[in-house]
Amino acid sequence: MDPKIYTENQVNIPGMIIKVFRKCEEEMLNNKLNNALMNPIERVSDYLGVSRATVHAAIVPLNETIEFEFTISNRLLVYKLLAEMYTAKSKKTEDNVFKPENIYQSLLKVKQSGRKPSISCDNFNITFEGLGKLIHQMKLEYRNLPNSEYILMSNPDDAYERYFYLDNINKARKANKHIYYVDERLLQATRKIIRPWTVQSLTKDTEEIKGGFVFYHAVSQSGYMNGLFCNHFSKENFEKWLTEVVIPLLEPSSVLVIAKTANDRIITTEPISKYDSKATMMQWLRENNIPHGPKMHKAELYKLTQRFFRRTTYHSLEKLLKPYGHQILLLPHTLYDLSVPELAWEAIQVNSRQFRLNPEVGMNEFKRMMAHLFSSITEETWTRYKTKVEFIEKQLLDIELKTDVSLEHYHVIDIKDST
Repeated sequence: MDPKIYTENQVNIPGMIIKVFRKCEEEMLNNKLNNALMNPIERVSDYLGVSRATVHAAIVPLNETIEFEFTISNRLLVYKLLAEMYTAKSKKTEDNVFKPENIYQSLLKVKQSGRKPSISCDNFNITFEGLGKLIHQMKLEYRNLPNSEYILMSNPDDAYERYFYLDNINKARKANKHIYYVDERLLQATRKIIRPWTVQSLTKDTEEIKGGFVFYHAVSQSGYMNGLFCNHFSKENFEKWLTEVVIPLLEPSSVLVIAKTANDRIITTEPISKYDSKATMMQWLRENNIPHGPKMHKAELYKLTQRFFRRTTYHSLEKLLKPYGHQILLLPHTLYDLSVPELAWEAIQVNSRQFRLNPEVGMNEFKRMMAHLFSSITEETWTRYKTKVEFIEKQLLDIELKTDVSLEHYHVIDIKDST
């Protein structure tokens, strides 16, 4: 079938999409493709010449487990638009550009103009109601300005965390360091695939995990490396797998990226109390490589521990990696899907749909299929994922730098009840 031979305004496009989509699924499941993980949504989009959003809208009724969420590409578009608004607003004082309706109209203009600051931004079909959900997902907040005006911006803690991650990963890439990712998924007995950090507790008695598995997996930028299945969340099993299996596979002085949202449940560090002794505070500072002096006052030592506590939330995991000369980078929660394995899961969610909906498929077969789908991704596909992630990282870092300059023109009132 020749691509680009249909247009989106034809009458029976949804029916045609479903027919072609099912054919693509069948070919994938029967291994009739050289690349078994070629995303059926992408194939249908190419064959019929319609956007991925149109394909997604047509196939959602086939499977209620496919849930639309705003992707990193969508959020990149909003970050870039806000950066442009900060610059425009600092030059003139007209109707507040940060009003929800003004932001919505600006997004529509960007979409209609085809100005896409990312790869595959064509599934950005947002309604005015959806804008509110997007702002919530991005953890953006309105802050008061003088003269009863306001601005829409990231929480500074989120913005700083995002900048440090993007800056560090950019430096690692420039230094040609090997970059690896550790991720996890919860494979439920209902055959749904979810991110474990969306569940409050992951003991063997947790309703969401009964009869299912937690799948820890490590990937390089060129392919799947290793995985571990557990019938419940286990810090001990995770750390043993990491030290005995994953770390020996890493190249010297590598960088290991772990999603912070997942790692929140794994690593905790007790904060220093103001009643602790100076010796305890200094020991804590030494363990976390924070410069200090023996003649510093206890108040100064305590201030240092509080200043760096957020960064050391993961220090026990860092202690596992440091003896081997590796660096850990924690993927911020606002960039939770900016990783190579996230793009792989996006394809697997779609490619395994028919298989997961088959009631005759047992959990062990389901588990084997997930591992097979991951390990069968071609190196060419991994390279494509890596390219997309790098591209968005560079775009976001550029936006963060421009935003930092533009926000200097604003005097943000720091109060809790800004609305």
